[in-house]
Amino acid sequence: TYDKLNEIKATQVSLPLVEGSSDIYSYDQTYLFASGNKWVPRPVFQSYTAYSSKLAELNEMHLLKDSAPRNIFFAIQTIDNRLPSLDDGLSWPVILNNYTPVNIHAGILQLQQKRNKNIAVRKVEILKREVHLNEEVNMPIDTAHMLFASFDIRETFMGKMITSFYRPEPIEITITFIDNSKKTYRFIPGMSQSGFIFSPLVENTEEFSLLFNEIPRLRQKTVKSFKVSNEGLGFRNKINSWKPEYTFSLNKIIYSN
Repeated sequence: TYDKLNEIKATQVSLPLVEGSSDIYSYDQTYLFASGNKWVPRPVFQSYTAYSSKLAELNEMHLLKDSAPRNIFFAIQTIDNRLPSLDDGLSWPVILNNYTPVNIHAGILQLQQKRNKNIAVRKVEILKREVHLNEEVNMPIDTAHMLFASFDIRETFMGKMITSFYRPEPIEITITFIDNSKKTYRFIPGMSQSGFIFSPLVENTEEFSLLFNEIPRLRQKTVKSFKVSNEGLGFRNKINSWKPEYTFSLNKIIYSN
């Protein structure tokens, strides 16, 4: 085991040894083990498995406790072509508020806890409406603020029955940016319910680093409109696994420090 960790440190990603406790997002905990840092894991320690609101809230609360890690190594990593900002998306505003960038190592951003730590983030609702699946929804264009969104998409009774034996019917989200370019991602309703930073849309670690103090550089990632769709997806989609309407909420993020 020690030989394997030394091999990782020598040939793959070598993270610095830092003072105090550490955690790593989204996964790749072996890099942290190989570095010799003290690991203080969040409750759901691989972000792509925090697939429900309750699990996302556990991870967010971990960052607001005195036991929160003093250091975070952060990289955007997801699976199955998911919308990247869903993974631990509820924790992103807390990380942005309570940590500051220090360095970047082979694509992994090193963050250090601020002195004024454990400060919660306030969200101010600016929009809440009922939306239909497969409906194109226009966004209020606001390039000066990060916009935090939540999607309350529910299964039908038949959908819940099916999910007892199979994976849920797939859903996609197609996003149109202000330059009219489009991206389509797999969408996980359970992860979207607790909320995530939706605009500007962050798709990689470099873009995440710009959220700290260079948001204007992400102007082209401002979301103009979106459509959540289940049309033609999955062999069971004619069963109507998902309710046709869902609630979409949009908030501005107000930082306390």
